[in-house]
Amino acid sequence: MIRADLRGRGSVIQLAFVPKDFDGALRFWIERMGVGPFYLLEHLPYQNVIYRGKPITVDATVALAYWNDLQIEIIKQHNDEVVSGYTEPGGIRGEGLHHVLVRSDDVDALHKSWLDSGATELMTGSVPGAGRFMYLDLGNRGPHVELVHLEPRFWKLFDFMQRQAANWDGSDPIRQVPDESEWLAADAR
Repeated sequence: MIRADLRGRGSVIQLAFVPKDFDGALRFWIERMGVGPFYLLEHLPYQNVIYRGKPITVDATVALAYWNDLQIEIIKQHNDEVVSGYTEPGGIRGEGLHHVLVRSDDVDALHKSWLDSGATELMTGSVPGAGRFMYLDLGNRGPHVELVHLEPRFWKLFDFMQRQAANWDGSDPIRQVPDESEWLAADAR
C-alpha cells in the first residue's frame, strides 16, 4: 500500500485527460463547462522520454486552460502506435481522469517519498525550455500523479493563461500560445 500523500507537501493544480476524441473533449470543456480559452502547445519537443524503464519517442499536443485556479489539460498523442504513459494498453483510465499535476516546493522529496512507499515510475522526460516531468503510477487503477520541474519563465506562461481565463468572454476559445514576449510583458504589468 502506498502511504505517501500530499498533505502539507503539495497541491493539485491540474486535472489532465487523454481522450479518444481530442476535439470533442475541447468542445465539451468549452461549451458545457465554460472553460477557456485553451492554448495549444502542438507537437511538443519531448526529449529523453522513459516509459516504464524503456526509452520511447512521444509526439503529443496539449491544450491548456484554466477553470478558476485549476488548470485543465487535454492531451493528444499523435504517434499512438508508441505505447507510452498516455496510450498504455488496457484503457484502465478510459475517458476519465488520466493524471493530476501536483505543485510542490520540494518536487524531488515528494517524488522520492512516493517511490519509497511503492509508487512506480510511469514516464519521465523533458521539454526543452519548459522543464522536466515525472509521472508516477500510484496503483489501484487511479489517476497518475505528475510532478514537474518547470523553468520559472514557464510558470509565467501559466499565470498569463490564468489571467486570460479570468477575463475570457467566450470568443476565440482555442488559441496558439503567443510569443514569449507577450506573456512576459503581460506579467510585468
